[in-house]
Amino acid sequence: MIFALLGLFRSRANHQARVGRFLSANAYAVYVLHAVVLVGVGMPLRGWEAIASAKFTVAALVALPV
Repeated sequence: MIFALLGLFRSRANHQARVGRFLSANAYAVYVLHAVVLVGVGMPLRGWEAIASAKFTVAALVALPV
């Protein structure tokens, strides 16, 4: 079973869909810019007295679309 799955995924891993190619081509830009976005979203939240999970949820809801 394991060898069959390895063979199946090996044959599928050699090609990417259009979305996969786009994400792969833009991976470095995301790697560089995500820190700027996260710091920009996190700085206004630093004075908010709330539990960490609430801050994380708000930051994620703002940062993901950005």
